[in-house]
Amino acid sequence: MREDPGGDATPWPEADEIVRTADALGAAQRAIRVQAVAMWVFTGAAAIAVLFLLGQALSRHITADAAENAALRAVGMTTSQVLIASLARAAVVALAGALGAVVVAVVASPLTPVGLARQAEPHGGVTVNAAILAIGAVAVFALFTAWVVPAARRANRGSVVARRGARRPARIVGAVEGWGLPAPATNGIAMAIDSGRGTSGVPVRSTLVTVVVAVAALTAAFTFGASLRSLARTPTTYGWNFDVAVGNPNNGFNGPADANSIGNQARRALASDDDVAAFTGIAFGDISAAGRNARAMGVDTARGMVLPSLIDGRHPEGDDEVAMTGSALRHIHRRVGDPTTLETPSGTVRVRIVGRIAAPANVLSQTQGGEVVELRMATLARLQPGATASLFFVRYRNGVAPSAAYRRLRQAVGPVVLRAIRPAEVENLLRIAWMPWALAALLLVIGLGTLGHLLVASVRRRRHELAILKTLGFSRRQVSATVAWQATTLAVLALAIGIPLGVATGRSAWRIVATGADVVSRPIAPALTLAIGAVVTVAIANVVAAGPAWVAGRYKPGRLLRAE
Repeated sequence: MREDPGGDATPWPEADEIVRTADALGAAQRAIRVQAVAMWVFTGAAAIAVLFLLGQALSRHITADAAENAALRAVGMTTSQVLIASLARAAVVALAGALGAVVVAVVASPLTPVGLARQAEPHGGVTVNAAILAIGAVAVFALFTAWVVPAARRANRGSVVARRGARRPARIVGAVEGWGLPAPATNGIAMAIDSGRGTSGVPVRSTLVTVVVAVAALTAAFTFGASLRSLARTPTTYGWNFDVAVGNPNNGFNGPADANSIGNQARRALASDDDVAAFTGIAFGDISAAGRNARAMGVDTARGMVLPSLIDGRHPEGDDEVAMTGSALRHIHRRVGDPTTLETPSGTVRVRIVGRIAAPANVLSQTQGGEVVELRMATLARLQPGATASLFFVRYRNGVAPSAAYRRLRQAVGPVVLRAIRPAEVENLLRIAWMPWALAALLLVIGLGTLGHLLVASVRRRRHELAILKTLGFSRRQVSATVAWQATTLAVLALAIGIPLGVATGRSAWRIVATGADVVSRPIAPALTLAIGAVVTVAIANVVAAGPAWVAGRYKPGRLLRAE
C-alpha cells in the first residue's frame, strides 16, 4: 500500500493488489454463475416433471368423471357448460398450487442463496419479490389449467362406455399364457397391461408414465451425483493434469527481476530432484484476445510437456496456435478451429484456436472472468518482451510417494509448492448437490402414490374378475399374488423405460453444468447403484401392493357375484 502523493492520508493499493482483487471478483462471479446455471437446470427439470405428473393426475380425474357428463347433458347442460364444469376442478387445484408455491417461496427465501453467493448477499432474511412471485403464480395456474383442456374436451365428446366399447382382457390373458408362467403371474401381468374399458377402466397408461418419470428422475439423480463425485475426486477433470505447481503465478506482477529470480530457483531445484519426471515452465502476461482482456500463459519446455487438462482439441504446437478456456471462448464468441487476434502494446499476433483447456484452481482460474490463453513462449515473447517463467507444472516419477516428494520440494524451494485444490465452481456445485436428490425424492413419492392409487382402483373395479378367479379355484394367497404380479410388472416396465431415459437425462444435465464450469465432462452412470436401485424399486412396488393384495385376497366371491 502507498499514500496519495497529494497529501491524502488514505492509502492507495498497489497495482498488483488491484489486479488480484479484480481476479478474485471475477473468480467469485464465475463460481456463482456456474451454480446459477446448475440451479436453473434442476429447477427446469423439476417444473417439467411436476407439471407432467400432476397434470396427468388431473387429467385422470377428469376422464374418470366422464361417465357423469352424459347425465349432466341429459338434464339440460350444454357441451360448453359441461366442459367449464370439468375444468373448474383443475382451475381450483391450479389456483391452490400457485398460491401454495408463493407461500413456500417466501418461507424458504431465508435459505437462499447458497454457497458463495450467500456470503455476497447483502440482505438476508425473508425476501418478497412481488413481480417474480406474480409471474410464477400466473405461470403455474395457466400451465396446469391448459394441460387438462385436451382431456376435458375428450371426456365431453360423448358416452365413454359407448365410445370405448367392451373390454377384451381375454386376448391379453391368452397371449401371456403362452409364456408358461403360473396362473397368478399370468393374470397379474394381464391386469398390468390391460387398462380396461368403460367405467370400470383403470388408469394403467398414465400410471405407467408417472412411474417411468419417477424412475427416470431417480436415475438422473444417480447419474448426476456420480458424475459430480467423480469430478470432485479427480483433479485432472478440473485442470490439474500434474502433481504440483512450483512457483507463484502472481510474481510476474512484481517485475521481471522478481519473476526471474523465483523461476531460476525453482528450475534448479526441479532439475536436481530425482522424484521429478517432467516439468514445464509457465510465464504469464496480460493480453487482449479479440478485444477482450485475458491472461496469457506462455509454455516454456523444460523437461517434457506438462500442461493443464484438455477439454477439447489439442495443445498449441506452433507459434501461430493457442488454446483457451471455455470462458475466454464464450466471451470472444469463438470456437475451436476459429482464427483470432492477440494484442498488447508491444505487438499483434494472428493465431488459430486449436484447443479448449481447463484452468487449474489457484494457478490459472483466479483471473478476472476466467479468460486464459495458452500459447508458446516464443509467441508470448513477441507480445510481451522479457516474459520469463515464474511457475512450473511438475509431474512425479512413477512409484514416488506424493506426500514425501511434496515435503522434499518444500524444503528445497520453500512454501511455493502448490497442490491441487478444487475450484470455487466445483465447491459451489457440491453445496447444491442435494437438489437433484430432492427432486428425485419428490417425484418418487408422487410415483409411488400414483402406483398405490392404481392398485386400489384396480382391485376395487376388478372385484368381479377376482371373484371369478376365486370361484375357479384360486386361493386367497393366489389372488394376493395376482395383485403383487401386477405391481411387479408395472415396476419392471417402468425400469426398462425409465433407466435409459434417466441416464440420458442425467448425462445431458451434467454436460450442461460441466460446460459452464469449464471442466472435463465425464458423465458416469453407476451401473451397480442402478442395479441395486432397480431391485429396491421392485421391492417397494410390492410393499405398496401389500395393502390392495390383502384386500383382494379377502373378497367373498359369492357375495360379489350375487351383487353383480
